[in-house]
Amino acid sequence: MLRIGQGMYRKLIRPLLFQFDSEGVHNTAMSLARLSSLPLFHLIQQTACGYREGRLETDFIGRKLSQPIGLAAGFDKDAIAIPFFKSLGFSLIELGSVTREPQPGNPRPRIFRCFSDRALINRMGFPSEGVEKFISNFDATKKFQLPETVGINIGKNKDTPLDQAASEYADCLSKLENRADYFVVNVSSPNTADLRKLQETERLREILLALNQSNTFKKPLFVKIAPDLSFSELDDILKVCIDLGVSGVVATNTTFSREGLKQKIDQQGGLSGTPLFKRSLKVVEHIHGSTEGKLAIIGVGGISSAHDVFSMLQAGASCVQVYTALIYQGPMLVRKWCRQLEKLMLKEGITKISQLQGMGLSR
Repeated sequence: MLRIGQGMYRKLIRPLLFQFDSEGVHNTAMSLARLSSLPLFHLIQQTACGYREGRLETDFIGRKLSQPIGLAAGFDKDAIAIPFFKSLGFSLIELGSVTREPQPGNPRPRIFRCFSDRALINRMGFPSEGVEKFISNFDATKKFQLPETVGINIGKNKDTPLDQAASEYADCLSKLENRADYFVVNVSSPNTADLRKLQETERLREILLALNQSNTFKKPLFVKIAPDLSFSELDDILKVCIDLGVSGVVATNTTFSREGLKQKIDQQGGLSGTPLFKRSLKVVEHIHGSTEGKLAIIGVGGISSAHDVFSMLQAGASCVQVYTALIYQGPMLVRKWCRQLEKLMLKEGITKISQLQGMGLSR
């Protein structure tokens, strides 16, 4: 069944979908994903796509994950299809980015495929229905079983001045904090003007102080960073994170770089997908080594195979997230990768994910 599903997606469904505008396809798919509220549809998805063997269990921020593969922020920005993504087998789902006030994001078109590179370029600019609508959507899913771990990624409204960003992030968290297992402060999207300036240490410190004050439930807090930082800049950020009790880092966001692209595409925005993996892997390895494992790391950026998952965990990631690979490989991805990851671990004589995590890439 797994091979049939993969072949059908690759040979029939994906070529058809790729005839249309990327964002239009995504929006249609998300509308259909609302059908995941129907019990029969949900059962079919779990049977076909889910991973239930439980041999890849791992701990993340004090929570048990049945396997280490999660869904990155960006797919479900407004919390409309949580049961659907759970049924695809993801143990962790990160929602958002959500902004305090509704905003349309950047003008369309704003997502572009680089098929030969298995990559995407997007300049979405945090389109969001706003925190109040997000809460309404999220609360409507409470009658369903939620994923093992749910994160919420918070962004800044485009028109909010940088010196008011701290209070805006804090306000979002205070409204949402009983609805997530962890939060991510997104200060690294390349598609909102000047947002990456919030990675500067003093501005980041101000934001984290404000978040700590509003975080009355003491939910774990993560900072999502850019792959384009130098290691020196990254170390400055890590010091602030440790000083202020941040739980972890999401490494990495999309990149401005076009290095390694086979397909020439003249579009602005952040690049995701396979060409980003090497840099993201180096960043994860650096964070783990620089902090001596003091920060949990969600590895994300160009992960395209079970071998990539294996390498990210070796480098020090606590778990991983995917986005672009789901678009190119289809809904059977989690089940396929989990089975392949088990084989890789068996080949190396590893019986637990905890033995793999942080063992180092030189092995």
